[in-house]
Amino acid sequence: MNKILAAAAVVALGALAGTAWPAAAAPITSTEMIDGTCSAESHTAEGPIGSDLTKRQSRFYCSAMVLVTFEPHHVLVQFAEKASYNNPLLGFGGGQDGPIINVQHLYIQSSEPLSVTESGCKFFFKANRLTSVFCGAHVDQGARRTTAVVVFKPRSQ
Repeated sequence: MNKILAAAAVVALGALAGTAWPAAAAPITSTEMIDGTCSAESHTAEGPIGSDLTKRQSRFYCSAMVLVTFEPHHVLVQFAEKASYNNPLLGFGGGQDGPIINVQHLYIQSSEPLSVTESGCKFFFKANRLTSVFCGAHVDQGARRTTAVVVFKPRSQ
């Protein structure tokens, strides 16, 4: 099993074990890895709520997206750098309605879900072919906000 797929399985299983995950009793129905890249707009940031987080952004690099589907209609979308030794991951989990995911949990380098304040993922297609994925979320914890944005472009087949 590919290292990134194994890491995704660990996060997915951790998500299933957590009581906050709405599909905790649901089996994994599919796991798919898609090679590609995260664009330069992909980043994380953290700081006081109300502050300008654009000055605190850290670029997020990835070379793959792992899509884990649960029954019924729950999805975990993870982005990671396949060549990384430390497996930095960003994961977005929630309910899927067509090309949009109502993200409920953000995963940042662990299987511990963070409940999001605002979020969403959208899959873009052209002629039934995935052309890009946008995911964005922010988490407010006390007086701090964490944001994560991923713009993923699949590698052309």
